[in-house]
Amino acid sequence: MQPSRWVHFALLTLLAVVLLPGCSGKQDFSRKETRLTPKAEIRNDPKQAAKTNTSLGQAYLSKGQIDLAMDKLLKALELDPKNADTHTVIAVAYEQIGKMNEAEKHYRQAHKLSPQAGLTANNLGRFLCAQGHYADAEKMFGLALEDPFYKTPETAILNRAVCARKDGRTEFATDSSAKFWRAGHWIR
Repeated sequence: MQPSRWVHFALLTLLAVVLLPGCSGKQDFSRKETRLTPKAEIRNDPKQAAKTNTSLGQAYLSKGQIDLAMDKLLKALELDPKNADTHTVIAVAYEQIGKMNEAEKHYRQAHKLSPQAGLTANNLGRFLCAQGHYADAEKMFGLALEDPFYKTPETAILNRAVCARKDGRTEFATDSSAKFWRAGHWIR
């Protein structure tokens, strides 16, 4: 027994009523969007927004776009003034444009916020050495090497040796770098 034309027509009409509203191009705006907008993200988690701005600032800095980097880094500091990473990156930016007093202020602030971190101590030490403050730089390199979680102590050792050489302590520079290389640390 075959269905009548009327049954086919009724089924097609029912399908059209059910399926066509989905194809109308109209959207249901009654549901709330689950993704946060950037302003909502900043309101809800300023520390995360600061990290994002710091990352953007660092990316711009690596491309030589210092003006854009500074905009992002200043915004990051506004959102989270206690972020050591932001202070470090903005210090690098200030150093690149020759504002050494500002650079030093931010390197010191980064180290103050994270005094146990080998990275911040090494960065401050490298800066101080470049400014000719060899004794202070030596202290910072020593602090950097005391951090058991510092992932690249070879950087601090190399910076320490370079700084000692600049200071005229070539024997110390040669001795400390030789001990480091003999210990096999270059393999890390």
